[in-house]
Amino acid sequence: MDYRKLIIELLDMADERKLKLIYCYVRALLGLG
Repeated sequence: MDYRKLIIELLDMADERKLKLIYCYVRALLGLG
């Protein structure tokens, strides 16, 4: 899976309220990866 592409797509869809949640989610993915 192309995490960079996925992250970019999430950021494009997200508003500022969701950025912190996405950041935490990405950190969790990287930690598990």
